[in-house]
Amino acid sequence: MKVEINGQQIHPRRGGPVEVGNVYGNAYGKPFFRLVVGVMSRVGDRPWRNVVCIRLDTTGNIVGCATEPEAYVSEHQDLIGKVHEMPNMKIEWFRDPPTLVSQE
Repeated sequence: MKVEINGQQIHPRRGGPVEVGNVYGNAYGKPFFRLVVGVMSRVGDRPWRNVVCIRLDTTGNIVGCATEPEAYVSEHQDLIGKVHEMPNMKIEWFRDPPTLVSQE
């Protein structure tokens, strides 16, 4: 899977709700982006790191993933864009056990 990234001028902002599809930039250090793919609901303070992100390099390759606290993402990351149509994935479950191949 690869993400298409256009070289547009960005206008970063902070604060606001963290939502699936938000894209955050890295103002310092290595150039990469964080794409929010899930926000888990919290019960009390659990889970503490409730925002699930995938990390993208500047060419759109997925290079990692992380979970972060929602308040940290909202207040300390630069919101630079949003993905409006996140893909749905469908799992095909294997119905038969794997066949063992003899190496004789």
